[in-house]
Parts: sequence; structure tokens; C-alpha cells
Amino acid sequence: MRDHGHLVTTSRNLPTRQVMVSGSKGRRTYYCIRAKSVEEATC
Repeated sequence: MRDHGHLVTTSRNLPTRQVMVSGSKGRRTYYCIRAKSVEEATC
């Protein structure tokens, strides 16, 4: 997915981001997929 540009990467080119999500304890690491990639997969 990363090689095809589907993942949002950080400034250090990492495929994961630390995000605070309401209801979870602390910051967790997530893979962020571009919305356009999801839209193309569902069509």
C-alpha cells in the first residue's frame, strides 16, 4: 500500500501516525489510508 501511495506518511516517511482518539487511553499508532484510495476500492 505504501509503494502505491495509499498510505499517509509522516515527515520522516513513516507509514504510521500517533493519534489521540476520543475514548482511548493515550496516543496510539495507526496506519492512515488516503480517502481517495478507499473511494477507488469501493467503486
